[in-house]
Amino acid sequence: YLVMVKKRSFLNSQLLREDAEPYPIVYLSHHVMAREGLKDGDHIWLYNSLDRIEVIAKSSEKTRSDVAELSPSMWRDDRGGINRLRPALLSDLGPTAAVNETKVKIKKM
Repeated sequence: YLVMVKKRSFLNSQLLREDAEPYPIVYLSHHVMAREGLKDGDHIWLYNSLDRIEVIAKSSEKTRSDVAELSPSMWRDDRGGINRLRPALLSDLGPTAAVNETKVKIKKM
């Protein structure tokens, strides 16, 4: 599951292109990293049936093995950002987006 975790340092404001990161970082369980033969800094595809995004893999002891964790920050040439992977679903808790219902896969580049 794709889980978006807001950074405390990221204010909901504009970001200059030159200050944006080149690629987003996805935090994956160290078990997933080992299983997929990944190491910190590897470029991988994060994808589903809607689109794919090039991301940098980073191991995390805190991330569950069924979760791909990203921050909702912007990156250069993001072409719509992480929303490219989110289906247009409404939550069963009310008329809000079901953002953490998004399933993704990873593939080493």
